[in-house]
Amino acid sequence: MYTLEPGQDTQLHRYRPDSFYDWLLIDLWGKMQANGDLEKTMLCCSRSLLAFCKVLAAPETCLAYDQDGPYFAAWCEPVMAGVAAGAWDRPGLARP
Repeated sequence: MYTLEPGQDTQLHRYRPDSFYDWLLIDLWGKMQANGDLEKTMLCCSRSLLAFCKVLAAPETCLAYDQDGPYFAAWCEPVMAGVAAGAWDRPGLARP
């Protein structure tokens, strides 16, 4: 599904405002929605696709992906006068 350069699947990538990273966020949302992680991980106001992308489309968001798409994500989300930090990894992921 994704084409990678050697070693690219072992790196964390900061979100950049371009279409590739936007598609990664949409793919991430789909994976989290499909396995129920979206409800466990995101605040209720950030679970729709547009709200999810609004939170994660920031330079502080880090993504790791392989040929099957995103397998790890970490982000910060503003909450009242503070911040909530979140992380997700793809279920069943076996990494060396």
